[in-house]
Amino acid sequence: MHCWKCGETADGVCHFCGRGVCKRHHVETNAIVSAFLDDAQTMRAVLTVDALYCGFCKPQPQVVELPAP
Repeated sequence: MHCWKCGETADGVCHFCGRGVCKRHHVETNAIVSAFLDDAQTMRAVLTVDALYCGFCKPQPQVVELPAP
């Protein structure tokens, strides 16, 4: 796999979109691994810090409601 920006060998993939990124062109950001309601019905999230991010895709800051199948 190659870096999306420069074409060199990728060292990892974007957590959000899967594009290849090299060490020179990646960005690190927080990413939600899981979200859930606790016993008090408060929304909680498990985060990972320093997740690889390509810098090109646009993760949305708000949760999107999905229709039931």
